[in-house]
Amino acid sequence: MGLVHGERAMRSRFVVLCALIWCTWLHLATGFYLPGVAPNDYRQGDRVALDVNHVSPRATGAKNRLRSVIAYDYYYPKFHFCQPADGPKAKSESLGAILFGDRIYNSPVELYFLRNTTCNTLCQAHIPADDARFINGRIRDNYALNWLIDGLPVVRDVGHFSHDELSTPNGPPVLGLELGTAAAAGAKKEAYFNNHYEIRVLYHQVDATRYRIVGLEGVPQSKQSLVDGKVTCDTSNRMVLSESSDSTVAFTYTVVWVPSDITWGTRWDAYLLTYDSQIHWFSIINSMVVIIFLTGMIAMVLVRTLRKDIARYNSMEAQEDLQEDFGWKLVHGDVFRPPAHYRLLSVLVGNGCQLFYMAVITLLFAAMGFLSPSNRGSLATMLLCFYVFFSVAAGYNTSRIYKMFGGSQVKRTIALSALLVPGLIFLMVFCLNFFLIGSHSSGAVPAGTLLAVIDDWFYLILTFLQLYGYSQ
Repeated sequence: MGLVHGERAMRSRFVVLCALIWCTWLHLATGFYLPGVAPNDYRQGDRVALDVNHVSPRATGAKNRLRSVIAYDYYYPKFHFCQPADGPKAKSESLGAILFGDRIYNSPVELYFLRNTTCNTLCQAHIPADDARFINGRIRDNYALNWLIDGLPVVRDVGHFSHDELSTPNGPPVLGLELGTAAAAGAKKEAYFNNHYEIRVLYHQVDATRYRIVGLEGVPQSKQSLVDGKVTCDTSNRMVLSESSDSTVAFTYTVVWVPSDITWGTRWDAYLLTYDSQIHWFSIINSMVVIIFLTGMIAMVLVRTLRKDIARYNSMEAQEDLQEDFGWKLVHGDVFRPPAHYRLLSVLVGNGCQLFYMAVITLLFAAMGFLSPSNRGSLATMLLCFYVFFSVAAGYNTSRIYKMFGGSQVKRTIALSALLVPGLIFLMVFCLNFFLIGSHSSGAVPAGTLLAVIDDWFYLILTFLQLYGYSQ
């Protein structure tokens, strides 16, 4: 007994010693940037990469309705966008970014820091009538191009970023540059294809030679740039892709560098700022009134029922052998009886605990600033990692509840917990992936990513089985 107390005392002294050592190191603490979110410094004349993401539908109208849910790769052959001289190269992305449909490639757009250019020609594309019909359909469905510079997505509305301070006079920023515009022309909307882009890059000067990018705006325009075989941007004629004959399109762009007082640390505020943040008091009061009304009705029914039962019990003779249970006493012992399918209940409760812990810890990390928006896909990746990690909690709660109900087949129950909910989710994603592949969508998950998910799934099963060994 004395040996046990001695070991406990030694452990307590060790913990206190570690705490004291940790406190003495507090003065050495310094700030740091998380991997992938450190600022990039540029100098005048440096090459700035413009990356392109998928072409995706954008919500329109007062109700923000989507007309389509299929996104396409930027270099999908039917779009005929200009490609780099050595071909497009995919950027390395996280697992979460791939699962959420990001497909980022390099682009042939050449930007050099603080070097304004006008009407640069990217290429000339020959668009057949069938592809023109496809593009016009995507224009009418309000598809948009998603460009990135230094991790910042392009914003459509020019003037959204003020040069002196961050201001948002026109509401939330509109992400992406529309593929084209559709105007009513008789019974069918006329589609105008945007082939000229004005790129406005906002920068902040750190010192005499270093600069940082703090904003990206763009204005797409439709121009009939080819005039007598020459490319010109000084034209008011709009580009219309013919659906009955082939068309030739010249892609051009203009680059403007704009100084700004927005710092690098606040450049995401325009994207993350909450708009229309007024409290909807009427909806809150309406919900509270409904809850109070329903609670009162249920309370009245229960009180009347219990009052009648208690009165009947008090009026009966005290002969327990002749007395029969009725009313609420018929079910008062059901809470101590196991349900009919307690194995399934145990599995669902365990997986629910797993999802709850995953959500809470992910929100905690996000509130602490570990999930930067510049690190694309970090939120989804963190969710997947915590989902796998908290499989221990799912296995523990599943086995604990199953044993509480008197179950004896713990191994089979733990295996079911590892297979049922993740298996249903994976089966649903796998089936939907075939539809996305058939639609040539960029949202289709590649085979390598699916194998990585399956690998995590098997790790989940092994964790459950190991947990069973520790729980005995």
